[in-house]
Amino acid sequence: MDINPEIEINPFKLEKDNLLAYSYNLKNILYINKSKQKYSAIFTFSENESKNNFSFGSTRNSQNYKRVNLIHKANEVYLIEFVANKERSSSSSENYLEKNYILEKEQLNPTLTYLAGKNNRINFLHKLYLSDM
Repeated sequence: MDINPEIEINPFKLEKDNLLAYSYNLKNILYINKSKQKYSAIFTFSENESKNNFSFGSTRNSQNYKRVNLIHKANEVYLIEFVANKERSSSSSENYLEKNYILEKEQLNPTLTYLAGKNNRINFLHKLYLSDM
């Protein structure tokens, strides 16, 4: 028996194999010129992990998400927006192989908006999905 155990100072370090269940969530958002349409950028990073033990075994889930949103108002009538997403989701189960998966998804969404007055606008958008299973 160790009389002087080590003290862990890092609160983000987990001994995940020794835990019966846990849930870990982290989300960061970086804004540049928030709520300004002339030049604006938003970067979002999210990470989620969880583990649960059941009578039939344990399951683990994780999700990582990155998003970039760029907005530029070209002049008084045109607004250009570009959104790029990258997401990775995974699940694993000890006893059920059909519950094991890894999904990777990439998405590009450019949008051109014509501002026709204060209350009227026309959006031209395109969505491109790239996924790998």
